[in-house]
Amino acid sequence: MASPLIRNTYYQPTKIKPKFSKYEGLGLGVIATENIEKGELIERCPLVPLARRERYQNDEQILKYVYCDPQIDPSTNLHGFQPYLVLGYGMLYNHQSQNNSNWEFDFLNYIGDVRANKNIKKGDEIFVNYGEDYFKETILEEIIIDKI
Repeated sequence: MASPLIRNTYYQPTKIKPKFSKYEGLGLGVIATENIEKGELIERCPLVPLARRERYQNDEQILKYVYCDPQIDPSTNLHGFQPYLVLGYGMLYNHQSQNNSNWEFDFLNYIGDVRANKNIKKGDEIFVNYGEDYFKETILEEIIIDKI
């Protein structure tokens, strides 16, 4: 096993690659190039804080790819939650309710870790769960789940 990772240290992931999903309609995804063990850090993604209440707030495409810090601060009531853009392969992880990895965000240090929550075999797509609120206004999840 690799040496322990230090917080705030970014590194190039070695066991994944971007590739078109084998599931119709999902587009690009992240695929395991080697077996990944439960609990293993798959990728550490840098987070870029975005300005609150800017023009992109109404851009549906951008909003599909940002994560928000759920912590309430003095600006939240006036400006909304702080959005972050996820770098690395972070924007490419597709959703599945029965996900095989989880996000672990450290917004203070601008880090988003993707960690395996079960063993993942070489060639398997790595899925995260976007959360129940993501699909409230769309039927996309029903279409995707029917095909998986």
